[in-house]
Amino acid sequence: MVSPGNPQQPRRYFFHYLRKKRIGKIYLAPFDTFLTELNVYQPDVVFVSNERKSILKEEGVDGAPDFVAEILSPRTAKYDRGAKRDIYARTGVQEMWIV
Repeated sequence: MVSPGNPQQPRRYFFHYLRKKRIGKIYLAPFDTFLTELNVYQPDVVFVSNERKSILKEEGVDGAPDFVAEILSPRTAKYDRGAKRDIYARTGVQEMWIV
């Protein structure tokens, strides 16, 4: 498979697929994700499937979304790869991408 020439291309495919298939909702930061009383995050990308749309509230997501993506920065990389990834897994996030 040939890699895309435009770094924005994979993101376009992802959003196009979700828009076409209508399998859930996608949100971009800032969008609060309440995993526990102490663990409230704003992942860079959040996806909640139609089957789990009851966790969508006016203030954000109340519970584990199906998918989150975190875009690393030098300041947050260690935390995102360590404690935050563990919390996402422990609270039921099905898929996490670290970019």
